[in-house]
Amino acid sequence: MSGHRISQDEAPFFAWAVTLGRRLNSKELDMCAALVDEKTRLSAAKIPDRVEATRHILTKLLPRLVLWNEHPTIQPNHWVYSLANGKQVVESPTLTSKVLGFDVIGEESLVCMAYCWGHKDQVSHVGVGIMQLIPVVPPHPTGRDLLRAHSHELHELERDAFTDPDLKEDVIIRRLCILLCLKFSYARAIGNFQGFDYKRLNCNIPARTIYLDGLPLTGWEFRLSMVNLGVYKNGMLVEETYQCSCATFRGGDNTTFLWDDNLDGKEKWLHFISIDMIIANLPKGASGESGSSSRHHTRGSSSSTRKSQARPVASSSGTNSGSAVPGGSSSTNAHS
Repeated sequence: MSGHRISQDEAPFFAWAVTLGRRLNSKELDMCAALVDEKTRLSAAKIPDRVEATRHILTKLLPRLVLWNEHPTIQPNHWVYSLANGKQVVESPTLTSKVLGFDVIGEESLVCMAYCWGHKDQVSHVGVGIMQLIPVVPPHPTGRDLLRAHSHELHELERDAFTDPDLKEDVIIRRLCILLCLKFSYARAIGNFQGFDYKRLNCNIPARTIYLDGLPLTGWEFRLSMVNLGVYKNGMLVEETYQCSCATFRGGDNTTFLWDDNLDGKEKWLHFISIDMIIANLPKGASGESGSSSRHHTRGSSSSTRKSQARPVASSSGTNSGSAVPGGSSSTNAHS
Protein backbone atom coordinates (compact mmCIF):
# COMPACT_ATOMS: atom_id res chain seq x y z
CA MET A 1 0.00 0.00 0.00
CA SER A 2 1.34 3.43 -0.88
CA GLY A 3 0.15 6.99 -0.63
CA HIS A 4 0.26 9.99 1.66
CA ARG A 5 1.20 9.38 5.29
CA ILE A 6 -0.86 11.34 7.80
CA SER A 7 1.30 13.37 10.16
CA GLN A 8 0.78 14.18 13.84
CA ASP A 9 0.12 17.80 12.85
CA GLU A 10 -2.63 16.78 10.38
CA ALA A 11 -4.41 14.40 12.75
CA PRO A 12 -3.18 14.79 16.35
CA PHE A 13 -3.13 11.45 18.17
CA PHE A 14 -3.10 11.21 21.97
CA ALA A 15 -4.07 8.90 24.80
CA TRP A 16 -5.38 9.30 28.33
CA ALA A 17 -4.42 6.71 30.94
CA VAL A 18 -6.84 7.04 33.84
CA THR A 19 -5.57 5.40 37.00
CA LEU A 20 -8.06 4.03 39.52
CA GLY A 21 -5.82 4.51 42.53
CA ARG A 22 -8.74 4.05 44.93
CA ARG A 23 -12.40 3.02 44.98
CA LEU A 24 -14.97 5.72 44.32
CA ASN A 25 -17.63 6.27 46.95
CA SER A 26 -21.30 6.14 46.02
CA LYS A 27 -21.63 9.91 45.58
CA GLU A 28 -18.61 10.10 43.25
CA LEU A 29 -19.83 7.17 41.18
CA ASP A 30 -23.26 8.81 40.86
CA MET A 31 -21.60 12.06 39.72
CA CYS A 32 -19.84 10.20 36.89
CA ALA A 33 -22.95 8.18 36.00
CA ALA A 34 -25.00 11.37 35.67
CA LEU A 35 -22.81 12.41 32.72
CA VAL A 36 -23.33 9.31 30.57
CA ASP A 37 -26.36 7.97 28.72
CA GLU A 38 -29.20 6.15 30.45
CA LYS A 39 -28.33 2.77 28.93
CA THR A 40 -24.82 2.97 30.41
CA ARG A 41 -26.19 4.06 33.80
CA LEU A 42 -28.63 1.15 33.94
CA SER A 43 -26.04 -1.43 32.94
CA ALA A 44 -23.51 -0.03 35.44
CA ALA A 45 -26.12 -0.22 38.22
CA LYS A 46 -26.33 -3.99 37.68
CA ILE A 47 -22.57 -4.49 38.20
CA PRO A 48 -21.95 -5.48 41.83
CA ASP A 49 -18.23 -4.68 41.85
CA ARG A 50 -17.74 -0.93 42.20
CA VAL A 51 -14.36 -0.86 40.42
CA GLU A 52 -15.81 -2.74 37.45
CA ALA A 53 -18.81 -0.40 37.40
CA THR A 54 -16.42 2.57 37.43
CA ARG A 55 -14.49 1.18 34.48
CA HIS A 56 -17.75 0.64 32.59
CA ILE A 57 -18.88 4.23 33.15
CA LEU A 58 -15.47 5.68 32.27
CA THR A 59 -15.47 3.98 28.86
CA LYS A 60 -18.45 6.20 27.99
CA LEU A 61 -17.47 9.23 30.02
CA LEU A 62 -13.91 9.80 28.72
CA PRO A 63 -14.90 10.65 25.12
CA ARG A 64 -17.37 13.21 26.49
CA LEU A 65 -14.68 14.72 28.72
CA VAL A 66 -12.38 15.12 25.72
CA LEU A 67 -15.16 16.92 23.84
CA TRP A 68 -16.06 19.12 26.81
CA ASN A 69 -12.43 19.88 27.57
CA GLU A 70 -11.38 20.88 24.07
CA HIS A 71 -14.62 22.47 22.80
CA PRO A 72 -16.51 23.60 25.90
CA THR A 73 -18.95 25.96 24.17
CA ILE A 74 -20.41 23.38 21.76
CA GLN A 75 -23.77 22.13 23.00
CA PRO A 76 -23.95 18.36 23.69
CA ASN A 77 -26.82 17.89 21.26
CA HIS A 78 -24.53 19.26 18.51
CA TRP A 79 -22.22 16.26 18.82
CA VAL A 80 -23.28 13.45 16.50
CA TYR A 81 -22.08 9.88 17.11
CA SER A 82 -21.81 7.85 13.92
CA LEU A 83 -19.94 4.91 12.42
CA ALA A 84 -17.01 5.11 10.01
CA ASN A 85 -15.46 1.86 8.79
CA GLY A 86 -17.20 0.05 11.65
CA LYS A 87 -15.74 2.38 14.30
CA GLN A 88 -17.57 5.03 16.30
CA VAL A 89 -16.61 8.65 15.64
CA VAL A 90 -18.00 11.96 16.91
CA GLU A 91 -18.57 15.04 14.78
CA SER A 92 -20.33 18.39 14.99
CA PRO A 93 -21.70 20.76 12.32
CA THR A 94 -19.77 23.47 14.17
CA LEU A 95 -16.46 21.76 13.33
CA THR A 96 -16.80 20.99 9.65
CA SER A 97 -13.30 19.58 9.21
CA LYS A 98 -12.76 18.03 12.64
CA VAL A 99 -13.95 14.58 13.71
CA LEU A 100 -13.00 12.68 16.85
CA GLY A 101 -12.06 9.05 16.39
CA PHE A 102 -11.44 7.08 19.58
CA ASP A 103 -11.26 3.78 21.40
CA VAL A 104 -11.56 3.09 25.14
CA ILE A 105 -10.77 -0.03 27.13
CA GLY A 106 -10.29 -0.81 30.82
CA GLU A 107 -8.61 -3.54 32.80
CA GLU A 108 -8.33 -3.75 36.59
CA SER A 109 -7.01 -0.35 37.80
CA LEU A 110 -6.41 1.27 34.40
CA VAL A 111 -8.73 2.75 31.78
CA CYS A 112 -7.07 3.91 28.58
CA MET A 113 -8.54 6.04 25.81
CA ALA A 114 -6.74 6.65 22.51
CA TYR A 115 -8.14 9.39 20.31
CA CYS A 116 -7.38 11.29 17.14
CA TRP A 117 -8.73 14.55 15.68
CA GLY A 118 -8.98 15.01 11.90
CA HIS A 119 -11.07 14.28 8.83
CA LYS A 120 -13.30 11.21 9.15
CA ASP A 121 -11.13 9.06 6.89
CA GLN A 122 -8.06 10.00 8.97
CA VAL A 123 -9.47 9.01 12.37
CA SER A 124 -11.76 6.04 11.72
CA HIS A 125 -9.13 3.42 12.64
CA VAL A 126 -8.07 3.94 16.26
CA GLY A 127 -7.56 1.08 18.71
CA VAL A 128 -6.06 0.50 22.13
CA GLY A 129 -4.97 -2.67 23.92
CA ILE A 130 -3.87 -3.00 27.54
CA MET A 131 -2.80 -6.00 29.56
CA GLN A 132 -1.69 -6.35 33.17
CA LEU A 133 1.70 -8.04 33.32
CA ILE A 134 1.42 -9.74 36.71
CA PRO A 135 -2.01 -9.93 38.39
CA VAL A 136 -1.89 -8.72 41.98
CA VAL A 137 -4.58 -11.16 43.10
CA PRO A 138 -3.46 -14.83 43.32
CA PRO A 139 -2.96 -17.16 41.65
CA HIS A 140 0.09 -15.67 39.95
CA PRO A 141 0.62 -17.45 36.62
CA THR A 142 4.16 -18.09 35.43
CA GLY A 143 5.40 -16.89 32.08
CA ARG A 144 5.09 -20.40 30.67
CA ASP A 145 1.53 -20.63 32.02
CA LEU A 146 0.60 -17.44 30.20
CA LEU A 147 2.35 -18.65 27.06
CA ARG A 148 0.30 -21.85 27.04
CA ALA A 149 -2.92 -19.95 27.73
CA HIS A 150 -2.37 -17.59 24.78
CA SER A 151 -0.59 -19.91 22.36
CA HIS A 152 -3.69 -20.09 20.16
CA GLU A 153 -3.36 -16.33 19.56
CA LEU A 154 0.28 -16.49 18.44
CA HIS A 155 1.71 -17.08 14.98
CA GLU A 156 3.96 -20.14 14.78
CA LEU A 157 7.02 -17.92 14.30
CA GLU A 158 6.05 -15.95 17.40
CA ARG A 159 5.78 -19.18 19.38
CA ASP A 160 9.21 -20.24 18.12
CA ALA A 161 10.70 -17.09 19.65
CA PHE A 162 9.82 -18.44 23.11
CA THR A 163 11.43 -21.88 22.74
CA ASP A 164 14.71 -20.88 24.38
CA PRO A 165 14.66 -22.68 27.76
CA ASP A 166 16.92 -20.01 29.27
CA LEU A 167 14.40 -17.20 28.80
CA LYS A 168 13.65 -15.58 32.15
CA GLU A 169 10.12 -15.32 33.47
CA ASP A 170 9.95 -11.53 33.31
CA VAL A 171 11.22 -11.53 29.71
CA ILE A 172 8.57 -14.07 28.64
CA ILE A 173 5.78 -12.10 30.29
CA ARG A 174 6.91 -8.73 28.94
CA ARG A 175 7.37 -9.97 25.36
CA LEU A 176 4.09 -11.86 25.40
CA CYS A 177 2.17 -8.83 26.69
CA ILE A 178 3.69 -6.60 24.02
CA LEU A 179 2.70 -9.05 21.26
CA LEU A 180 -0.84 -9.47 22.54
CA CYS A 181 -1.41 -5.75 23.11
CA LEU A 182 -0.22 -4.99 19.58
CA LYS A 183 -2.69 -7.52 18.21
CA PHE A 184 -5.54 -6.34 20.45
CA SER A 185 -5.03 -2.69 19.46
CA TYR A 186 -4.97 -3.57 15.74
CA ALA A 187 -8.12 -5.69 15.96
CA ARG A 188 -9.95 -2.96 17.86
CA ALA A 189 -8.77 -0.33 15.37
CA ILE A 190 -10.35 -2.24 12.48
CA GLY A 191 -13.54 -2.84 14.48
CA ASN A 192 -13.13 -6.63 14.63
CA PHE A 193 -11.99 -7.31 18.18
CA GLN A 194 -14.31 -10.25 18.80
CA GLY A 195 -13.94 -12.15 15.53
CA PHE A 196 -10.34 -11.53 14.54
CA ASP A 197 -7.95 -14.50 14.28
CA TYR A 198 -4.84 -13.20 16.02
CA LYS A 199 -2.64 -15.90 14.48
CA ARG A 200 -2.95 -14.00 11.19
CA LEU A 201 -0.60 -11.37 12.61
CA ASN A 202 3.11 -12.11 12.98
CA CYS A 203 4.93 -9.45 15.01
CA ASN A 204 8.72 -9.32 15.26
CA ILE A 205 9.43 -6.67 17.87
CA PRO A 206 13.27 -6.60 17.62
CA ALA A 207 13.03 -6.25 13.82
CA ARG A 208 10.16 -3.71 14.08
CA THR A 209 8.09 -5.67 11.53
CA ILE A 210 4.51 -6.93 11.47
CA TYR A 211 2.92 -9.20 8.88
CA LEU A 212 -0.71 -9.98 8.13
CA ASP A 213 -1.38 -13.27 6.33
CA GLY A 214 2.30 -13.40 5.37
CA LEU A 215 2.39 -9.93 3.81
CA PRO A 216 3.86 -6.77 5.36
CA LEU A 217 1.24 -4.73 7.20
CA THR A 218 1.78 -1.17 5.94
CA GLY A 219 0.43 2.24 6.83
CA TRP A 220 -0.01 1.67 10.54
CA GLU A 221 1.44 3.36 13.60
CA PHE A 222 1.75 1.57 16.95
CA ARG A 223 2.58 3.54 20.09
CA LEU A 224 3.63 1.51 23.09
CA SER A 225 4.30 2.20 26.73
CA MET A 226 4.64 0.29 29.97
CA VAL A 227 2.60 1.82 32.78
CA ASN A 228 3.40 1.43 36.49
CA LEU A 229 0.65 2.27 38.98
CA GLY A 230 0.45 2.63 42.73
CA VAL A 231 -3.02 1.47 43.81
CA TYR A 232 -4.68 1.25 47.22
CA LYS A 233 -6.38 -2.13 47.70
CA ASN A 234 -7.77 -3.25 51.05
CA GLY A 235 -5.95 -0.39 52.74
CA MET A 236 -2.56 -1.32 51.29
CA LEU A 237 -0.54 0.33 48.52
CA VAL A 238 0.32 -2.19 45.81
CA GLU A 239 2.17 -1.78 42.53
CA GLU A 240 0.59 -2.85 39.25
CA THR A 241 2.24 -2.92 35.81
CA TYR A 242 0.45 -2.75 32.47
CA GLN A 243 1.49 -2.89 28.85
CA CYS A 244 -0.32 -0.40 26.61
CA SER A 245 -0.49 -0.31 22.81
CA CYS A 246 -2.33 2.30 20.75
CA ALA A 247 -2.84 1.78 17.02
CA THR A 248 -3.94 4.10 14.27
CA PHE A 249 -3.84 3.97 10.48
CA ARG A 250 -1.62 6.69 9.04
CA GLY A 251 -1.18 5.55 5.41
CA GLY A 252 2.04 5.37 3.45
CA ASP A 253 4.40 2.48 2.73
CA ASN A 254 5.68 1.73 6.24
CA THR A 255 4.40 0.69 9.64
CA THR A 256 6.12 2.38 12.57
CA PHE A 257 6.57 1.44 16.22
CA LEU A 258 6.91 4.38 18.59
CA TRP A 259 7.95 3.83 22.18
CA ASP A 260 7.06 6.38 24.81
CA ASP A 261 10.69 7.12 25.65
CA ASN A 262 11.56 7.71 21.98
CA LEU A 263 9.22 10.72 21.61
CA ASP A 264 10.49 14.17 22.48
CA GLY A 265 8.66 16.57 24.77
CA LYS A 266 6.84 18.30 21.93
CA GLU A 267 5.07 15.10 20.98
CA LYS A 268 4.30 13.55 24.32
CA TRP A 269 1.28 11.44 23.51
CA LEU A 270 0.36 9.58 26.68
CA HIS A 271 -1.15 11.59 29.53
CA PHE A 272 -1.73 10.20 33.01
CA ILE A 273 -4.85 11.26 34.89
CA SER A 274 -5.85 10.05 38.34
CA ILE A 275 -9.47 9.31 39.16
CA ASP A 276 -9.28 12.19 41.68
CA MET A 277 -8.47 14.57 38.81
CA ILE A 278 -11.49 13.29 36.89
CA ILE A 279 -13.82 13.81 39.87
CA ALA A 280 -12.44 17.27 40.65
CA ASN A 281 -12.97 18.51 37.09
CA LEU A 282 -16.34 17.05 36.13
CA PRO A 283 -18.45 19.60 34.21
CA LYS A 284 -20.95 21.32 36.49
CA GLY A 285 -24.61 21.06 35.60
CA ALA A 286 -23.94 18.71 32.74
CA SER A 287 -26.23 15.94 31.60
CA GLY A 288 -25.43 12.66 29.92
CA GLU A 289 -28.47 12.76 27.66
CA SER A 290 -27.77 13.74 24.05
CA GLY A 291 -30.71 16.13 23.94
CA SER A 292 -29.55 18.22 26.89
CA SER A 293 -28.93 21.88 26.17
CA SER A 294 -26.93 22.64 29.31
CA ARG A 295 -23.58 24.31 28.78
CA HIS A 296 -20.41 22.41 29.56
CA HIS A 297 -17.05 23.71 30.65
CA THR A 298 -13.96 22.57 32.50
CA ARG A 299 -11.69 24.64 34.70
CA GLY A 300 -13.44 27.86 33.67
CA SER A 301 -12.39 27.59 30.02
CA SER A 302 -13.91 30.18 27.73
CA SER A 303 -12.20 29.49 24.40
CA SER A 304 -14.54 27.89 21.91
CA THR A 305 -11.84 26.64 19.54
CA ARG A 306 -9.04 25.51 21.81
CA LYS A 307 -6.29 23.82 19.79
CA SER A 308 -6.13 20.06 20.21
CA GLN A 309 -3.05 19.56 22.34
CA ALA A 310 -4.33 16.73 24.51
CA ARG A 311 -4.70 18.89 27.59
CA PRO A 312 -6.63 16.59 29.92
CA VAL A 313 -9.01 17.77 32.61
CA ALA A 314 -5.97 18.54 34.69
CA SER A 315 -2.60 18.77 33.02
CA SER A 316 -0.31 15.81 33.52
CA SER A 317 1.97 16.09 30.49
CA GLY A 318 2.84 12.43 30.60
CA THR A 319 4.42 12.60 34.05
CA ASN A 320 3.34 11.23 37.39
CA SER A 321 2.48 14.61 38.83
CA GLY A 322 -1.24 13.83 38.85
CA SER A 323 -0.93 10.53 40.64
CA ALA A 324 -3.46 10.01 43.41
CA VAL A 325 -1.06 7.99 45.55
CA PRO A 326 2.70 8.01 46.25
CA GLY A 327 4.63 6.07 43.65
CA GLY A 328 1.75 6.47 41.19
CA SER A 329 1.54 6.64 37.43
CA SER A 330 4.72 6.60 35.41
CA SER A 331 5.80 5.38 32.01
CA THR A 332 8.93 3.36 31.37
CA ASN A 333 10.69 1.67 28.51
CA ALA A 334 8.84 -1.47 27.49
CA HIS A 335 10.96 -2.78 24.65
CA SER A 336 14.02 -4.23 26.33
